Amino acid sequence: RYIANNQTMLDGRTVTMQEYMREITQRGMRGEIPFDESLKSRFGMACEFLTLEEMKRIVERIPLRKGAKEALQQIERGYDICVVSGGVYELVDHCLAVNGIGVDYLAASGIKTVKGKLEVFPLMDKSTPIEQLKRKSRYDYVVAMGDGANDAAMKKVSNRFIWINPKDGLQQKDDKVLGDDISMLPNMLRDFTKTI
Repeated sequence: RYIANNQTMLDGRTVTMQEYMREITQRGMRGEIPFDESLKSRFGMACEFLTLEEMKRIVERIPLRKGAKEALQQIERGYDICVVSGGVYELVDHCLAVNGIGVDYLAASGIKTVKGKLEVFPLMDKSTPIEQLKRKSRYDYVVAMGDGANDAAMKKVSNRFIWINPKDGLQQKDDKVLGDDISMLPNMLRDFTKTI
């Protein structure tokens, strides 16, 4: 991968680093390329320019989805919050901490230093953490949420699933869906518990 003047090549086009990151992320989220390939490519590119601490500072500037913090604060009063993310564990954990969001369980992609360079080891199958949670007696009913193709595995093994502004082609006829504003999530969960 050739990088110069904050530009690189993608599909024969010269693009900025930001355009590269955005496009590779979207391709992975839509399922056009394997999510692990997308994550490795993005993280590898980021490591060319940034330390992990610099990445954490960038994460601090990324806004949460509208209504997310308030919804999660309401939910934590009656539910355990478990985060299963394809993102890098250290960055997801930092994002939660700086936004004052406590979680009961976090599963995400790992990183380690290999030959002096940081490498990411993607969480390959999001169904595995869900199945582990369900094997624990206090997690016999799991509601999962997601927005990308890599979240479909959670849909298959959770008791209920909610798409959050899903990428094209993921939503099926009877799926529950929230838009970018997830402030209605607590009401949706209350409706689910009435049917248990």
